[in-house]
Amino acid sequence: MFVTPDLHGLEVAAVDARDWKSIVQLGWEWLNGDWVAAHAVSEAATKELRVRGHRPVLALFDGEPVTLEPREPIKAGKSLETFIATRKDEEVPAA
Repeated sequence: MFVTPDLHGLEVAAVDARDWKSIVQLGWEWLNGDWVAAHAVSEAATKELRVRGHRPVLALFDGEPVTLEPREPIKAGKSLETFIATRKDEEVPAA
């Protein structure tokens, strides 16, 4: 699964390629730049996801591994926009 947050929730692309035909088509679509167009990919939008099953699963968030417990919710959110000034305006060179 590939999950992308946006302002309205989560965009989900789930891959289910179990046979050679689906795997080859998924690879071909990936090479052509639109792997989501493959028949093995299902798309959905949702406000929240939960981990299924009875065991923890490993997930990657921005490339960092995280262990998620069963039934743990996954939601989109927005952090505060914070800007840090490291020098005064007069020190910034004109563009």
